[in-house]
This record gives sequence, C-alpha cells and structure tokens, in this order.
Amino acid sequence: AFNRTLATAQTQIDKMRKDLVSPETDAAAKEQLRTQINARQDFLGRMSRLKIIAPVLTLDDGLTLVEGKREIELRFLGTGHTDGDIILYLPAEKIVFLGDIFFNAALPNTQDAGMLEWMKTLGEVLKIDADKFVPGHGPVGSKRDVEDFLSYFTELRALVGPAVTRGDSMEQTLHDIQIPAKFSSYSFQNFFPSNVQKMYVELRAQQLASSTAPDDSKKNNPEKPAP
Repeated sequence: AFNRTLATAQTQIDKMRKDLVSPETDAAAKEQLRTQINARQDFLGRMSRLKIIAPVLTLDDGLTLVEGKREIELRFLGTGHTDGDIILYLPAEKIVFLGDIFFNAALPNTQDAGMLEWMKTLGEVLKIDADKFVPGHGPVGSKRDVEDFLSYFTELRALVGPAVTRGDSMEQTLHDIQIPAKFSSYSFQNFFPSNVQKMYVELRAQQLASSTAPDDSKKNNPEKPAP
C-alpha cells in the first residue's frame, strides 16, 4: 500500500506536468497546477525519507495505554477499509480517531475493503461514547456524520442487491446505477463506479455461497427410501 501511494502521487505529478505545458491551460490554472505539483513533490520527498519500523507491540481486540493522567484505548472493531484498521479512543475527552474506517462527506476508497463487513464495523463505531469522530478524510464529524456514512453503504447495497438477484451483469449494473442525490456533493465522486463494482462482487459471492450451502432441513428430515 505504501509503494502504491507513492506511485499514485508520482502519476499525478506526471499528469499535472503535461497539463502545465498544454496550450489549452490558462494562466490561473497553470498557477494552481504549480502549487499542486510542489505540494506532491514535497510529499514524495518526505515519504522517501520515512523509515518503516516493524511493530514491537501488537494487539488482538484492544489495548489500553496510560500516559500521565490520560487513558488511551486502541481497539480493533472488525474489518472495513482494510483487514487491520485500528481506532484510537480517548474516553475522557470523548474523541475517537477512526482513520479510513470513516470518510466524512466523502465516498470511500474500497480497493482493499470488505464493504459488507465494513458496515458491521461502523455499527460498532456507533456504540462508542464519543462526541468527536475524527475521519481519515474530511472534517472532524459527529455521530450523525458516521450514521450518514453508514447510510451510504446501506443505500448502495439496496441499489445493487436487486441487480444481483436479477442476474444483471456487472457492466449492466455499472451502467444503470447512479449515485443517489443525497451523496452527489460528497468528495471523491470518482470512487463511485468502483464502490458499485465492489458491492456487486460481494453480494454476488454471498448469493453463490447461499445457493451452494447444504439444506439443513434435508439433513434433519432425510427422505425415506422407496419401498
């Protein structure tokens, strides 16, 4: 994931450099591009100097640390954006740092995600006694903002589910489904097709698993052999 992030930043820089020399780009846009290129180059420079050190302390479900009078809780609530998302909770301050488990007013990147499990994890997040929910992307939010993010998954599942049930192809599903109006102002609109695709794949896998599962009723009530 680290190398992919660096490669993505370099790809963005290369594209912006092409736009910078394009005769179709006006002076104001060129100035903005220069600012963005400098920011990404600074990011790449800092990341290239970053030393990644293997962890010496691990956890399964949770870990509590005490620093002076401050209690810090690290929790694993379930898979979501990745298989190993850890949250940091300050119970006294009622602040929880969620990382990329929570995108506030933004569509999620689901490249390494399990969307159906992510929904369950967000349900666990909503049980936390906190007033401030710090996302991986977007402004600091409230519990209502987390509920809105969860509702995005819920509505997406409601849109994709009937297509899977009907046997529509993924291509047809991507063509037919449009982002609900209530989420049209969210950041990262370019993630919507991949969100639809990921939900389709997971619901299709769930459908196939259900169709191939043994019928327990037949196990409990085996047919009598013909005389």
